[in-house]
Amino acid sequence: MTNGEDSLEFYYDTGRPIGFYYDGEMYYYVFNLQGDIIAIVDDHSNLQVRYYYDVEVANYHGYRVFGKKPFKYTKTTTYIFCEQGIFVGFSSYTDTYLAERYKNHP
Repeated sequence: MTNGEDSLEFYYDTGRPIGFYYDGEMYYYVFNLQGDIIAIVDDHSNLQVRYYYDVEVANYHGYRVFGKKPFKYTKTTTYIFCEQGIFVGFSSYTDTYLAERYKNHP
């Protein structure tokens, strides 16, 4: 996926996302037992972003580690990369601002 000069290359194993290549670096997803993405680590297992979900997996809380706005994941594991303007696969929203702003995005 490309947006201007930025590109993301996603990697999957048996249909499940396992990581992505961005800005010359490889990053990997960390999952909890329910299959929710709870963190992203770099190639050296350094924590980049951690996510916290409520009981219904309806809200997320992430924090910045490497100077970029973090990916934000809905309960259906769609992804939004806010800083680069990449928005893909909306089927449910956890953020009403993003839902209203990007609901008509292709």
